[in-house]
Amino acid sequence: MGKCCGASRGRKRADRARERQRELDAMSDDLDQIMGSAPARVQADNSPARGDTPRRQARRGAPPPTGNLPPPPTGGLPPPPLLTGPLRPIGNLPPPPGGLPPPLGGPPARPKASDLIPTWKRAEQVRIAGRYGEMVFERDDGPDAIGGVKMHQGRLPGIKDGESARGKAFDDFSAEDKAMIVKAQEAIASVRADLPRGAFNNYAGLPAEVQERQNIPGTDRHAPGWWNNVVDEATKIGARQLAGRLPDVNAHQLQLACLARATKAVGGGVCSKMATMTSAVLSTTMPPGSEIAQVFHGYDHEFVIARAPGSDWFVVDPWPEMPLTIPVRDCDFHADGMSKFIVMNVTETAPPELPFGIDVETGMDWPAIVEEAKRRVPRDQPLQLAHNFRQATNVKNPTQFAPELRAGGSDNWG
Repeated sequence: MGKCCGASRGRKRADRARERQRELDAMSDDLDQIMGSAPARVQADNSPARGDTPRRQARRGAPPPTGNLPPPPTGGLPPPPLLTGPLRPIGNLPPPPGGLPPPLGGPPARPKASDLIPTWKRAEQVRIAGRYGEMVFERDDGPDAIGGVKMHQGRLPGIKDGESARGKAFDDFSAEDKAMIVKAQEAIASVRADLPRGAFNNYAGLPAEVQERQNIPGTDRHAPGWWNNVVDEATKIGARQLAGRLPDVNAHQLQLACLARATKAVGGGVCSKMATMTSAVLSTTMPPGSEIAQVFHGYDHEFVIARAPGSDWFVVDPWPEMPLTIPVRDCDFHADGMSKFIVMNVTETAPPELPFGIDVETGMDWPAIVEEAKRRVPRDQPLQLAHNFRQATNVKNPTQFAPELRAGGSDNWG
């Protein structure tokens, strides 16, 4: 009896052990199926047997099934596809704190420091230095460029930093500003004294005798446009004659010097020609350390601004009928509209016969050059310019400024 009971208990323990093992195997198989470790076993007829798993097959020594799946290509399975595009929140879930993560590849690159620099600083500068100063241009590699340079594109920085002169007595200006005002007025008077024909595109307020000088010689045909073309032609003739004698001078710089001299020889010009002549005069009068800038305004006007050491920038413009030598910030042609410029830094005051430090007098017969230019310019061309201004002054209300800032009247020509 004891032996039977013992054998019975042994069989029961063995049965419980086998049952426990089956439960563990089933749990393991279920885990395999949940985790997707392998497909179910495939029987001889390629139909999966219920409850058969790779773990059970391995215990039986059976090879792993392949089912109806084709074999992987040579080299193994392909990599999973990469996620592209920004991540988006799923459903109505809010985005994580701090926002969504950046797209693959990281956030967009920050702009380069060079992209934040003003245009006039990014442009490649060309500095032409000589004994009397340095002229700063912008490089120009275009097919029509003269000397490989042109005016800087943009606005000269710092020209609006000075104080306004509105309502300011002359005695309240600094000594440096007073000296600059005197230099500006002297330059305007010098330019006007050499231009008996006056301004070719601002002649409506000129005295009758000045307007008559703009006629074609020997006729009563008013022709400021024709005279303007004579200045251009005389500039070309003079530059060609001097190019062989001055091979080391930049062609653009040489043309500026010849334009100033041709304007003086003809006795009149438009604003751009007067501005070049004014720059040339200032190069022979301003002290070392001064800056002279020839600027172009969007109103189609070109003029000069300058500053001496310690002074503000002042306007030096002989073209209006009654110009004022005022700070740039007060000019009717306001600084925000200035779009091009050339700068000259004075290192030594040039002699009167060397505007821009260039000898345009030795061996040159400018009266003869002008006569040749007059013969070359056809008289059947348009005699008038495209537009004529009536610019009385370079400020909106001259009565707001000290009378000492006035630099001439409409009759101060020649």
